[in-house]
Amino acid sequence: VVIWLGFTHILDKHSQTFHNYPIYIKNNIISFVHSILSVILAGIFLSDTQKDANVFLYNQALSNTSLTNISYLNESLTGSEYSYTNMLKIYNYVANPWSFTLLSLQAMSMCYFIADCIYIFRSGLILKKAPYLFHHVLMLLLHYYAYTSRNTYGYIWLFYYGELSNFFTYTTYHFIKTKNEENAYLSSLCQCVWFSIYRGFVYTSFLLPFFYTTDSLLMRILLPCIYIMGLMWGYNLLNTTYISIETRGDLKLICDE
Repeated sequence: VVIWLGFTHILDKHSQTFHNYPIYIKNNIISFVHSILSVILAGIFLSDTQKDANVFLYNQALSNTSLTNISYLNESLTGSEYSYTNMLKIYNYVANPWSFTLLSLQAMSMCYFIADCIYIFRSGLILKKAPYLFHHVLMLLLHYYAYTSRNTYGYIWLFYYGELSNFFTYTTYHFIKTKNEENAYLSSLCQCVWFSIYRGFVYTSFLLPFFYTTDSLLMRILLPCIYIMGLMWGYNLLNTTYISIETRGDLKLICDE
C-alpha cells in the first residue's frame, strides 16, 4: 500500500498536470499504470514458463521416462489425446511460484487492490463501488491461489488477459472526464473492438480448460461470476458505442459507402 501511496505522492509533487486533476482522474491514471505494469510482469512470467515447459518436454523426450510417471500429470495425460488442457497442466507443473517476476507482480498488484479497497471504504463508496470491491477481493484471492496452488500459470494467464482487455477503458474514461470528446469517441471505438476480441473470444476460449484444471472449488464458483459481469459490461459497451456512432451519423456514412 505504501508503494502506491508513495508513487501517487511523487506524481502529485512533481507533475503539475497530475496535481491539478480531481481525485477520480488521478485514481484512473494510477489504475492505468497498475494495468500496464501487470501486463508487462505477467507477460514476462508466462513467456518464461512456456520456455521452461519446452525445455522440460525436450528433456523428457530424450529420457526413458514418461510424463505419465509424474503423478500430477498422470491423471490428465493417461488415456487421453493431446489437448490444450494437457499443456496447461504442464505449464502449471513447471511454473515457478518463487520467480522474482511473479513475486514482484503479486506484491505490486496486491498492494494496489488493497489500497483501492481502503480508498473505497474511506470515501463511503461501498454501495456504489460494490462491483469493484467484489472484483478486487477476487483478484486478491487469485494472487493468493497463484502463489499457493498448482495452477499458478492458469491464474496468471487469466489475470494477464483480464488486464490486457481493459487497456482502452482507462483512456476512454480519461478523455471523457477531461471533456476531450473527439479522442473519447475514437478511444471508445478502439475499446469496443479491443474488449470484444480479448474478453469475448480469447478469454472465453481459455476459461473452460482452466475450469477443468483448477483445484479450487471457490475459484470455480467465483470466476464465472466475474466472467458474466464482464460480458454484461461488454454488452453495455457495444450498445453505447453503437448509439454514439449512430448519433454522429457515422453509421449512415458507412452504410452509404
